[in-house]
Amino acid sequence: MRMLILVFALMSSSAVVLASRPQGFEFPKDGNGLLDYCGEVVVQLDSHGTPKSNEDAELKFGWCVGYLQATHEQITNWRTTVGIQRMAEGKDKPAPPYLWADTNFVNTCIPDEASIGQLARVLVKWLREHPERLHELKSFLVIEALRDNFPCAISKEVTKPEPAKH
Repeated sequence: MRMLILVFALMSSSAVVLASRPQGFEFPKDGNGLLDYCGEVVVQLDSHGTPKSNEDAELKFGWCVGYLQATHEQITNWRTTVGIQRMAEGKDKPAPPYLWADTNFVNTCIPDEASIGQLARVLVKWLREHPERLHELKSFLVIEALRDNFPCAISKEVTKPEPAKH
């Protein structure tokens, strides 16, 4: 219930933020944008939360925190889906095709105690270590950075069942 209230509050406030964003403010599309936006989270963490008066910095911080939170929740969702798939497979029934999960998400095991700030630090560090990839789409870079830093201890690759032969 608390999560539902939080999601509703974030959705309600996002419309206000989008309407009030500065002219020319663009959301990131690639690794360069991620480094800029999520770098702001690291700057704020390193300054021990000293608030900035810069509106762009506040929007970048908020965007990155929200994007990382949504990605973390998507990873959790896929991992749950895989649990359902494996239960169905154990009963000699293949899981419905709509339940086949993305293995990139499935092979990422972020510890429960990892904070969004920690995820931002991991992402920014990974992006700085891979400057040749900054032109790539943000969604691929985020999941790869998280998967590289939080691999599952026992990674069982998810495979699709063979089609039934008639």
